[in-house]
Amino acid sequence: MKIKSFSSFILLSVFFISFLISCNSGPSFNSADLNGTWNSVEAFRGGKKTESLSNTYFTFADGTLETNLSLSGEVVKGNYTLEGNKITETGANDLVYTIESLNPEGLTLSFELNSMEFKILLDKSK
Repeated sequence: MKIKSFSSFILLSVFFISFLISCNSGPSFNSADLNGTWNSVEAFRGGKKTESLSNTYFTFADGTLETNLSLSGEVVKGNYTLEGNKITETGANDLVYTIESLNPEGLTLSFELNSMEFKILLDKSK
């Protein structure tokens, strides 16, 4: 009887720990996968397609970020950190981007700027 109770306890413990781990681990990306220049293909503002970001690009390299995504339209440079699926840019924009998808050819970012939601689909330069 004690062995059965102990086995049940172990099984429940393993299940509970597995559940906690799966809940806390969202998508995670490697900064090396971001390195390079990414050019906009399509963009959305407030869920509607917009052409205002049609020439937007991002260049990631060793913790630095260069982009022409700024209120002035000028090129800005800064640093970034990557935690899970969040890119935190520090510099001129101080934005937080959410990586919705990332593969060797494509990157999809969402972010908020001036209380407006944006989503941008980018292709990697070759």
